[in-house]
Amino acid sequence: MIEFANGMRIYHAGDTNVFGDMAIIRELYAPDIAMIPIGDHYTTSLREAAYACKLEAEDGRSHAFRNFPDPNG
Repeated sequence: MIEFANGMRIYHAGDTNVFGDMAIIRELYAPDIAMIPIGDHYTTSLREAAYACKLEAEDGRSHAFRNFPDPNG
């Protein structure tokens, strides 16, 4: 978990796969952004990454994080 001075919190899952405690991370730290490794050989598959995002999201939807960076600035 990385927290910036402006309060933005980023969770980086490192090289882990999806695990149930991701829901606890959401409850304790409420990350704005979660970075989930996707590759499927040594890391998370697409299906597992979608589930991990669901565990991290507040309302159970994989796109429900509070903030998204605007790719257009």
